[in-house]
Amino acid sequence: MGKLFEKGNPGRPVGSKNKSIQSLRQRIDALLDSNWDRIQEDLNKLDSKQRLDFISSILPYCVPKLAASTSEVSIKNKLEELPNEKLELLIEHILQDDDL
Repeated sequence: MGKLFEKGNPGRPVGSKNKSIQSLRQRIDALLDSNWDRIQEDLNKLDSKQRLDFISSILPYCVPKLAASTSEVSIKNKLEELPNEKLELLIEHILQDDDL
């Protein structure tokens, strides 16, 4: 294996996964899986905005991040305009989805 930053060393191949990030994501997935019931109880104690903030804060660790786009900004703006009741219904629907 060549030295790091050696002239001509191409580095990590394009598209290859960073092993430390991959390991961290696996650990976070395992943590969430093993504590799901407790997390759900804690989420139920939060108001709609706090729940949505928490969910959006952990998504980058569980789901591959998409490139930023105007549609994401549009969705975020629409979510911020929703009343708490509709946000709660949306969050319930997301958490009850069998595909998660």
